[in-house]
Amino acid sequence: MNSKERLIARIKGQPVDRPPNLDIFMTFASHYICQPLYFYSLDYRVLSEANLALMGERAAPCGNMDTVSIMLQGTAEQVYADTLRAIQQGGSRGLNAAGCEIPDGAPE
Repeated sequence: MNSKERLIARIKGQPVDRPPNLDIFMTFASHYICQPLYFYSLDYRVLSEANLALMGERAAPCGNMDTVSIMLQGTAEQVYADTLRAIQQGGSRGLNAAGCEIPDGAPE
């Protein structure tokens, strides 16, 4: 299975020989919503917007929470509200996550 076949099969929900490398997908997704790859990589909102725009209901968004303003500096109520927002945005396939990491010093 070549890279293109693997990616198309994964998008269609068909079996693949191994997970596709989505570096190219990231570049395409950021271009699709007219945002630089830099913003796609660093801003959870741009990442979520691009993935949902490209994949629609097939997307399984993950990491769509604000790790600094909410998780590090926010109140428990703000964390709860942002969690609900992320769940609603992600739909039935969403995975609730705070990006790649929780900042050191974030309250428990």
